[in-house]
Amino acid sequence: MNPSNEEIFQMYLYDYLIKRGLSYAAEMFRREAQITTKPPIEFHEYPHGFLHEFWLLLHDDMYNPMLQKKPPPSNQALNVGTSRDTTPQIYQEGYSIKFLATFPSVDLLSSCDFSSDGKVLASGGFGRKPGTVLFDLAGHNGVVKSLDFHPIETLLCSSDSFDVIEVWDLINCVRMKNFMAGGQQIRFQPVFGKFLAVANRNVITILDIQTWKVQNRFQGHNKEICSICWDAQGQTIASVTEDCARVWSIALAGQYLYEYQSNGKRFRSIIFHPRYPNVLLIGGYENMELWIPETGQVYLIPAHTNATVTGLAACTQNEFIASCSSDCTVKIWK
Repeated sequence: MNPSNEEIFQMYLYDYLIKRGLSYAAEMFRREAQITTKPPIEFHEYPHGFLHEFWLLLHDDMYNPMLQKKPPPSNQALNVGTSRDTTPQIYQEGYSIKFLATFPSVDLLSSCDFSSDGKVLASGGFGRKPGTVLFDLAGHNGVVKSLDFHPIETLLCSSDSFDVIEVWDLINCVRMKNFMAGGQQIRFQPVFGKFLAVANRNVITILDIQTWKVQNRFQGHNKEICSICWDAQGQTIASVTEDCARVWSIALAGQYLYEYQSNGKRFRSIIFHPRYPNVLLIGGYENMELWIPETGQVYLIPAHTNATVTGLAACTQNEFIASCSSDCTVKIWK
């Protein structure tokens, strides 16, 4: 017997609650609606639940009735504040950045990152050492500038102020290799971790981690690169200096795909949006900016008053965004 429209809607809603992590609410709804069958297999085509897009649009109409709909002058960055949909374009496209929480620190923070499941947020900077140390990896002679874990293997790479990269075996806690190629930041390619991106001054070098040979090199920035990040599929890299942001393709040698000039705003950090793969988030003084490279649109988001957004992190599991700054706070956004 084919289910009725009401039964189908109930299954959609139950599936949505489960995929949003609201297991208790889902179970209560299942009992009340007397749902006895599991959602059909085609529901798995919607990773966030079939009603995800509908709910995002409906939620702001219900709970934000005073949203401003009038767009600002075209020669200014669009200001979305802590709520999206302050312009018709954002409302229509659904680009979303909303402030959720603030966590103070006693230290000046320079970086932050989520665990793979999005349940833990770590931040670091100048000040106190950890209270708990699992193990020490000693070998750098200079100040450690950046480190990154391999997405699959039990490897850790770290770079220091003497341009040395160290490769560590985390099982045996020993150094496997070191070589001169370090810089401000190093980042493993997501998913498979075949490549390591190394930002050294104004150049990004792509290394094959099997041979540690150079596969590609991106040049063109006029100033030192402050931050780099991969897209979720590991096909493009975004980089930012204080005067511009760029997007590069690993399939193209030495050519950038898109560029966005800071016009004196002094950029500092950059990440890809955890939900929209074609959107980037740039951190600068006081503000974050949503940048859509394909259209050139930019939306301004006030973030940290009288402080610089020194680090950004994103988690695709729960679509959270974290920003840390020189005001000794970490903020969570979604």
